[in-house]
Parts: sequence; structure tokens; C-alpha cells
Amino acid sequence: MVCKHHLFSRFKIIPKSPQDTWVYVTILKHGKRIAVQESFHQQLFSACEQITPYLSGKITEPDESMLRSHHSGEAFFNQLYSQLQVLHPEAGKSYWITRCWDLATWQPLYIAFISVYGFKTLPDFNSFGQSKMGSFVTGFCFSNQKHRHGEVQELVPEAALQLNVLFEEYRTQLDQQYRCRPGFVKHLLADAIVNCCLRLKEFDPQLTLDDIRNNAAMWLSAFQLPLDQISRIEEKQGALSYVRKSCCLVYKTTQGALCEDCPRFKNSSPIQN
Repeated sequence: MVCKHHLFSRFKIIPKSPQDTWVYVTILKHGKRIAVQESFHQQLFSACEQITPYLSGKITEPDESMLRSHHSGEAFFNQLYSQLQVLHPEAGKSYWITRCWDLATWQPLYIAFISVYGFKTLPDFNSFGQSKMGSFVTGFCFSNQKHRHGEVQELVPEAALQLNVLFEEYRTQLDQQYRCRPGFVKHLLADAIVNCCLRLKEFDPQLTLDDIRNNAAMWLSAFQLPLDQISRIEEKQGALSYVRKSCCLVYKTTQGALCEDCPRFKNSSPIQN
């Protein structure tokens, strides 16, 4: 998944006090600007769906079919893994487990980045649930409207704290079922975080290479991940490029190919902003 659209392309946040649960939003409708009042979570869900319609959220109690915080994900991962096996029998175990991890973690990461940078607010991932459509994890919910306001530098450590707990639940469950070791997911997570940081330049073209690297360092440090990936972030003729340390193994599928940022792809092309 790649963030290709500006977060504020259709709306603009006009913040009130940091403690206020409600914010005013200016929406362009039929050529006229109208002011409406929406909750933070409504704002967040709208922003997420503008990034991609697959990132669709709501406030509701997660049901038993979902991947829920503090609940067993055995049935959820069994179904997901089995569906990947059926869809890509030729790809093998390494691909199936890698894909399971990437699918389980992409939504929480995107939500955290959109929330922290777009709203300077963090929802409560302790009440988080994810749904599945076939072999793809899409759709999410929060069971409550708890959230925290703050500056980016304050929210990133809290986001990492909550997501680390959530992701360790996922990893432990996958490890019990299919073997998913800490060292294996460490590189996948670090690469995913760096790629989210690269997309910040799309929202603010004024960000420099150092800005992107500093943001990546802040997130990686908060997740207690190695910082060696930062040196892989480069800029050539105004375009950012990054060579991952991990491989998603999609090339093992019948129709798959090496990604441009894959370490196996020697001549990596810049990501156009």
C-alpha cells in the first residue's frame, strides 16, 4: 500500500482547544465552503478513506470474526493463512507468513501516521479491531472514542508503545501457529515504518531529506528498532528512494515481480513524489 493522495485534499482542520473532542472542518461542497462539526474519530475515518477506501473505520465493538486486541487471533490467522495458501500455492511458507504479518500490521501503522501527523492526536489501539475480506485485511474499528492530543514528538512514543503491544500479540499468535520469530518481523516492521516516513514529503513538499531521516529515526527509536535503515534513505533530483532490508517475497507468486525498493532489485528506482 502506498499513500498517493494528499491527506487534506478535501478538507481542512480548524482546531479549537487541544482538549476539545470536537473540531471544526471546512468542506468544499458544490463549490461552496461550509463549516461542520465532527468528532476526532469521524475526522480520522474520513482521512483514512481518502488515503485508500480499504482503510475504512468505525466506532463499534469488534466482533468475534475480527482480529481483536487482547483476544486470540488463532481463527483469524488460520483463515488468512489458508486463503493465501489456496491463492498462491506456489509461493511457499515464507511468503505466506510474511504476507500475514504485512497484512496484519499495515492498517494500524497507517492509522497512527495519519492521526499523529494529520490531527496531532492518537486513538486508543487497546480497543482496536480489524476485519478481513478474502485474503486481504481491510476495515477496522475502535470500541471507544478515547484519544490523546499532543505534539508529534509526544505522541510518537505513545503510538509505538501501543502498537508494540498490539504487534507482539500478532507475532506471538503467528509464532504459535506457523513460526514467526522476533528477528524476522523486526526488519519488516522497520521497513514499513521508513516507507510511511517517506510519504510525509507528499503531504509537506518542504520537508528535506534530513527532516525525513529525523522523523524515521524518531519512530524507529520509539519502536526500539535499529537505526541502520536510515542511511538507506536517499534523495536524487528531488525524488526520495529507499532500499528495503527485508523482502516481501511477492516475486515468488506466479504473477509477482521484484519491487523497486527490494534489496534483490539492484537498480532501485526513485519514488516519485
